[in-house]
Amino acid sequence: MKIACRIFAGALILYLVLSIVGTVLTMDIPRLSLNGSPASVGLTYDDVSFPSRGDGVTPKGWYLPGRGNSIIIVHGGFQNRVDDNVST
Repeated sequence: MKIACRIFAGALILYLVLSIVGTVLTMDIPRLSLNGSPASVGLTYDDVSFPSRGDGVTPKGWYLPGRGNSIIIVHGGFQNRVDDNVST
């Protein structure tokens, strides 16, 4: 019975360690440099910025006109369109 408990505990610890390592490796998002604009693929666009409330940060982006309603896309990564810390 003790051997079975030790094997189970070892397997559980191995599972937890591999899960944590896998999560860390999966969530490590590489920073990519900005190599173009929508114009580089034939789209018309305008540079836009939006004043934020209270923290002094001004998010910047591109406005691509379309037909009908507008959509604002916010990526979930740890980088932005132009990042001073991007390694090329």
